[in-house]
Amino acid sequence: MFLARKLKKWVAHQLISEEQANKIIAFEKENGRSGIYFGLGGLGVLSVILGIVSIIAANWDLFAPETKLISHAFINIALALALVKVEDKASWIKEVLVSLQAGLVMTFIALIGQVLQTQAPLWQPLGLWLLLTTPMLLLYARFSGMIAIWLVIIGVFTASFAEHVLPKEAAHVFLPAVPFGLYILFSWKKVREILPHWTGAVQRLFWVFIVAMTTISQYFWEVEVFGPYHQEFFVLGPYNPPFVPPFASIATAGIGVLIIFLLNFAQREHFITAWQSEKKEWDAVLVTSFAFAALPSLLPHGSLAFVGALMFCLYWFFMGGMGLRLGIDRLWTGAVILIGFRLFGAYVEIMGSLALQGVGFIITGALFLGMAWGIKKIIQQKPTWLVAASQKGGQL
Repeated sequence: MFLARKLKKWVAHQLISEEQANKIIAFEKENGRSGIYFGLGGLGVLSVILGIVSIIAANWDLFAPETKLISHAFINIALALALVKVEDKASWIKEVLVSLQAGLVMTFIALIGQVLQTQAPLWQPLGLWLLLTTPMLLLYARFSGMIAIWLVIIGVFTASFAEHVLPKEAAHVFLPAVPFGLYILFSWKKVREILPHWTGAVQRLFWVFIVAMTTISQYFWEVEVFGPYHQEFFVLGPYNPPFVPPFASIATAGIGVLIIFLLNFAQREHFITAWQSEKKEWDAVLVTSFAFAALPSLLPHGSLAFVGALMFCLYWFFMGGMGLRLGIDRLWTGAVILIGFRLFGAYVEIMGSLALQGVGFIITGALFLGMAWGIKKIIQQKPTWLVAASQKGGQL
């Protein structure tokens, strides 16, 4: 057992007592069981769904449309009743039933569309799914993965709705407003009191979204941007490269950043009490991320691969520093690793196929070894001027 070996080593170096080591092992054994339950439960749900799908698929043409709909509705009702019955049972049982019900509601909506041949745009079935499942998920879902799926579906629904229903100018404003709106909603203290699991998960995923989008946006330094580039924009993706967000989207995101910054400031200065404030470092992350994300879209430029690599490294050096100030060591670790791989990617871009031939192959291997040594050293020797004195901050 890996943990037992580590604890034995710590006891030998007198970092912890033997009694503490035994308590840690007992605690991990007890809590590790829930992971087994979730894993087995997930496999069980997947097996049941695959079994149902395979049976139905093999005999699909033999069923009348009414039979298909009634049978599926019966399964959904039975699951809903089972969910009510296990109200006081272990949380993993409820999570399994909630996940199964959420998946089967989606398949039921798809079945209705197939039987009735509705030819509905994507936002309509997704909107119906959100309407039917959101109350259940808010009441019972605690697993971050399920909450993440819910947020992804909201994102796809929003994009499809903006594309099919809203004028292009309104879509440019509406689409980037949604993640900021959700973050603001789940940061009100009253919502946090009612849905503590959801507020934590939504806030963490918001920061992941912001950092991921900023990182991806550094690619646009390699895309030529001249003149009125923001005139062409397709909500669900590029159809006329280069794909660059329009000015309205950037302005909307900027307003969202400003509102959250002001709400955090107002809470810290005790102007308001209803808002769940973040540390000042998170304000810096928000504003800096927006600046890094907007620059390649706002500044006309040619293909600047070097600038893109440099901005990527600068951004993640900043993120690593914020991780140290917030006491989130894994953010510093992740930042160092990402910068190392980005620098290696720049080497490959420069060398091209030569990196995998002859002397270039030797240099590539040496770089890998150097990266392994250098990353380990940099992670261990944190810049002391970046570390806050309290070593306390938010969680990620």
